[in-house]
Amino acid sequence: MQPKYSGNLMMNIERPDEQAELMEAIKKADEDTAQRIEVKIPEQIVQGIDADVEKFRESRMKQAALAHLEASETLIWKADEPSPPKHKVKSGNRKYHGDAAEGYDAKREDRPKWQAENRIVTDMLSDLPSGTTVLDCPCGTGRFLQLYEEMGFNVICMDLSADMLKQAYARSSIVKNKHFLGDILTMNYFDITELPEVNDYGGMSFPDVVANPTITIKPSVIPDDCVDVGMMIRLTRWLSPEDCQTALRQLQRVVSKRIIFTARVRNHPHARGYDLINGALDGWRIVRDDGLPEDDDYRVIMLEPV
Repeated sequence: MQPKYSGNLMMNIERPDEQAELMEAIKKADEDTAQRIEVKIPEQIVQGIDADVEKFRESRMKQAALAHLEASETLIWKADEPSPPKHKVKSGNRKYHGDAAEGYDAKREDRPKWQAENRIVTDMLSDLPSGTTVLDCPCGTGRFLQLYEEMGFNVICMDLSADMLKQAYARSSIVKNKHFLGDILTMNYFDITELPEVNDYGGMSFPDVVANPTITIKPSVIPDDCVDVGMMIRLTRWLSPEDCQTALRQLQRVVSKRIIFTARVRNHPHARGYDLINGALDGWRIVRDDGLPEDDDYRVIMLEPV
């Protein structure tokens, strides 16, 4: 008997309540070794299926493709890649723009993982005095800005995404905070207040701005030992193992007292384990390593100089 979902499967997903149909198709495709799934989904619904697709990260399906309803591009998901299709093609510097940037916090702030991260990060920062300088990269839409303000910290908010950074800039109530459109792998940046043109570049990232011939100013570089604390939350998933080590080395270069970052350290194809982390440390060590209550493989890690 020919399996129902073998070969190609065509679907149209137009409403959030149809997401279940997509997940059922993925499960059936896995069972029947379908070679391809092609689904038409509006972008706003694609943004909402992360959690469901994550449940099937070990899927054995050979290949899936998502064709956006309002775009011609096709996003590919291969069997041995555990993430949703948009995660593979739209890497970290391409994903968080437009509506995704505007609704980023609201979509996540009620989730247990988000709240557990907040509690751990707050505790890790609680002993630092007012006036502490923090580099938060990627800062996203300014998730921790209220916490920094309550603690009296001076903050450099840095992100690859102009749209995410503009959200953080808009919610920042501290005039002395700085907002850099920049890259953690090089610590090169543009100060957003010196780059008003960025407001005209919706959906652009730091590399786009660097390559734009209409922008005449050159990026600056964050100097050594210029901040007390470096924050790198929810970034390692989007970096290759080599880039994870590069980011950690750059943080050690510019930070003098403490680095806090998150990483999934095991039981995942994209885990960034302790061998990788320790291999990037030079004169620094892990002084605290907290797992989440419902996900002990996902860690909030704190480093300090030896």
